Amino acid sequence: MLTSELVQNQVDVWCRAEGLPGVAASYASSTVVLSGSVPTLRHAHLLKRELLQHNDVRSVVTSALEIEPRRDDTDVLKDAQAVLAGCACARVRLDVFDGVVSLTGDEPDSGSLQLLEDQLSGIPGVVDIRSTVTFAPPLESFDRESQTAPPGA
Repeated sequence: MLTSELVQNQVDVWCRAEGLPGVAASYASSTVVLSGSVPTLRHAHLLKRELLQHNDVRSVVTSALEIEPRRDDTDVLKDAQAVLAGCACARVRLDVFDGVVSLTGDEPDSGSLQLLEDQLSGIPGVVDIRSTVTFAPPLESFDRESQTAPPGA
């Protein structure tokens, strides 16, 4: 049977393996609640994924985790724009406010968008990623559809 002590031990082992200071964990009613600080949003996601692999864990609450250290939004934006520039998401735009990266625009490939979000989550100072990106077909498909058939076809 899973207990808070066993969950805390698992979290401690994970934190040591990642070279992180300890994160507090409690367990009740199939839910793990994490508190403390981690250096990036990606660390919070990875720890949550690790805990959800246990059969007795149905949910992991990470809202009490803080991303430390905080960074100035202009520095986070500069790093986020560098990630976006190296991504295939040409029609996606981003902004940063209080460490929250907001993504807007449209993207034909959900895999590219997921990769972008994963890379953004590894930027120090990013505390959340919010996306209103819509999925749209590539621009080339509109060009093909608008062409008329050749004479005699």
